[in-house]
Amino acid sequence: MATNSAKLRPRLKLSMHFEPRYVMTEEPSPEEVVHWQRRLASQANNRASSLSEQPARKAAEDEEMLNAAHAAMYFWSIVGNTNNQAHAAQALGITLSP
Repeated sequence: MATNSAKLRPRLKLSMHFEPRYVMTEEPSPEEVVHWQRRLASQANNRASSLSEQPARKAAEDEEMLNAAHAAMYFWSIVGNTNNQAHAAQALGITLSP
């Protein structure tokens, strides 16, 4: 009887659905990588600076400021010039000062 009930049960088909626009089909070009690294560096540096200018911050904002300053320093060390790196170092120094 177990074999008869197994025959009557519908079988489930599992399928994975991926949106093609979200699937990365090829490696980005070196120019695209540099573009995104510069963009991330700039945004992180700007975020760290804007948080540092706030007269009062919550503990979570202090942590975000520190993370943003480190991210800026990291990305500018890869794709920035000495001026970019100096701004990132300044943001990091302000973040680490009491």
